[in-house]
Amino acid sequence: MSLNWEMPEEFYNNHKNLMYTEEDKNGNCKVQVELECLIFSTMMIQHDMDGEMTDEKLKEIQRRITLLDGIGSLMSWTVWDGNAKRQQSVNLESVIRYWGLQTNVIHLKEKKWNDFFHRISVPRHSEWEYVLNEAKKNAQDKTQTQPDRVLKLLKEQNAKLDNPPPVEV
Repeated sequence: MSLNWEMPEEFYNNHKNLMYTEEDKNGNCKVQVELECLIFSTMMIQHDMDGEMTDEKLKEIQRRITLLDGIGSLMSWTVWDGNAKRQQSVNLESVIRYWGLQTNVIHLKEKKWNDFFHRISVPRHSEWEYVLNEAKKNAQDKTQTQPDRVLKLLKEQNAKLDNPPPVEV
């Protein structure tokens, strides 16, 4: 499913420079990086960012942003401040700046979103167990290199590979 987005026509008419970069010689332009990160972050935030901007909405969005940022689940971009590069991620200021953004992402009420957040933030025991077992297995086998192990695994899964692909050096 595609991620579709739209800004209100009034925003587009009055603040086009906040939405798009300058056009190149071919007439193409890109979405501003902050807006692009916010668009993709709506898949995790899952809260409407249009209609009346109320304290209640902003507090709930801020809570979700804080929790998602804590587990590294928000889009971010690199900012050069003149001295050094730093990472900037979506924040409440971004939400307010682009208020009116509409996406085709489902908006979850607080309880359902809390369940969603719990599900994505708690590692599943079975996944950790699988990774741990594979790591133990690979650590015991000192005779094969990583490419040899991958080829062996592919052959075990009925792959039709007799020779590894050529590697440029």
